Amino acid sequence: MSDDRPDLTVLDEGECWRLLDSVAVGRVAMEATEGLVVVPVNFVVDSGEVVFRTTEGGLLGRAADWGRPVAFQADSFDEKLRTGWSVLVRGDLRRVPEDQAAVLVELVAPWASGERNVVGRVTPSMVSGRRIGDA
Repeated sequence: MSDDRPDLTVLDEGECWRLLDSVAVGRVAMEATEGLVVVPVNFVVDSGEVVFRTTEGGLLGRAADWGRPVAFQADSFDEKLRTGWSVLVRGDLRRVPEDQAAVLVELVAPWASGERNVVGRVTPSMVSGRRIGDA
């Protein structure tokens, strides 16, 4: 009996960044006082880092102020074809200084309403990804 399911491929870092640059929504995962949390964000890739906007007093805004280790994940799938990819970035979340934030705030367009003036940046320590099929 043959196995006609698509192959799983490990992606190199360059391909991971290219794929991340092709989508607008990802998830930030971190330890919080409530336990582990995963928060969806609109993001962009800028100079090998993941950049997003968030609220001043919110969970991610506070975490960016303190700096902390996080995981960031984004993906894309086609359920009918059973193809897709997933990229994981592990690193440190930090708030972007105001002089740099003025430029970066224009790059990220949050979908949700409300003020999102804090620009957070995930500086990677590890980037990995996988693809299934020809996605």
